[in-house]
Amino acid sequence: IEYLPMQLHHHDGYFDSKKNRYIVFGGFGNQRYNKEFLSYNINKNRWDTLFFSGDKIIPRYFSGMANWKENNRLYIFGGMGNESGDHTIGRSYLYDLHEIDLDEMEIKKLWNLSWKQENIVPARNMIMLNDSSFYALCYPEHKPMSYLQLYQFSIKDGYFRILGDSIPIISEKIPTNANLYYNIQLKEFYCTAQEFQDDGSSITRLYSLSAPPISQAELAIYNSSTKSTINWFWLLIIPALFSIYIFYRKNKKKNTDIQNEVSV
Repeated sequence: IEYLPMQLHHHDGYFDSKKNRYIVFGGFGNQRYNKEFLSYNINKNRWDTLFFSGDKIIPRYFSGMANWKENNRLYIFGGMGNESGDHTIGRSYLYDLHEIDLDEMEIKKLWNLSWKQENIVPARNMIMLNDSSFYALCYPEHKPMSYLQLYQFSIKDGYFRILGDSIPIISEKIPTNANLYYNIQLKEFYCTAQEFQDDGSSITRLYSLSAPPISQAELAIYNSSTKSTINWFWLLIIPALFSIYIFYRKNKKKNTDIQNEVSV
């Protein structure tokens, strides 16, 4: 197997079954952020560089990728990097979406969000269940004790929703990674979170997320409703139990008095 000349951390990858090749984009290696599209030809055991017309994508890592096979296109979202690719001059968090047409070999920038929330990056795998939106697991990777959160972004304009509850992840080591998958038969999302230890070992955890996922607002209403139901349960059950206890004590005393009378 022919290997790349450098190791790339937090790159994107996609297996193109039509041409039997594995496409890699972005990543961090040799002290630089990468912007190249590299293709491994399985039949020829060879790495090639792919060239596209249209808009340019600045060098980055920690980006996410989704594919929509109906139109043979890839979508690359977010990450961190800079225009030169030189990590020594710093990095910026990116919240843009690019569409890559694999038939026409053309890149189109769809939007760039003005992000006003806490800085986050997406997990490398993103899911598209239709051509109008994509799902991404995002997290503030700069926090050692971090958390993964499911987002749904609109392809058209970047409008997003935060979905479900968060998943804990320890994000101290650069190899630490998370991935998002979807099971069509079971209609469930799956998340893998791989955390590396100081001795080089790693721990991988698997989580399932129901689909369709609900928003945080809907989750808050559900939790509030559940707590309310529990509170009402105890408000009803405690008096009932107390009444049963009093009834039991009275009957027990009555039976004792009757037995005493019989004994006399």
